[in-house]
Amino acid sequence: MLRRLCLLALLPLAVHAADLPPLIPTLGKWEITTELSPEQRAAFKDMSPEVLARIKKNGANIDPKAGTLSASFCLNQATLNAWQEGQGLDKQAKCDAPRYSVSGNTLTTDIRCAEPEPSTVHSVINFNAARDAYTFENQITSASVKNAVRGKARRLGEC
Repeated sequence: MLRRLCLLALLPLAVHAADLPPLIPTLGKWEITTELSPEQRAAFKDMSPEVLARIKKNGANIDPKAGTLSASFCLNQATLNAWQEGQGLDKQAKCDAPRYSVSGNTLTTDIRCAEPEPSTVHSVINFNAARDAYTFENQITSASVKNAVRGKARRLGEC
């Protein structure tokens, strides 16, 4: 779940190898904080202490009062290359090339996928001027899912 939330936060940066967005975060160590949905909050509330301990051991921090999940990771050339390949998303999901638009420090991305069911992702990422912090909102829509993933990220320093 942690990997999935981090991937959703970075999905607009991750879909096609040949088509990087025109605005990307500064390389380095990052912390992403994602707001949990009510369903996710309930799921974490029902998890055993052992499972929660494993999640924390894997680098995640769950704040039940704030309703957030935070995780740190290193954004370097190797991880950027892996995201460029989309970790199989573009092959498995049969997604069109992302459409990007930039206005100032705001990157908007729209992605359409054909499988496993037709779906869209509309993302808005608002970077600060140094691109060492940003807020994001990903709207994921299909016939069976309508979900918004919101959060923020900040660069902590070098990897």
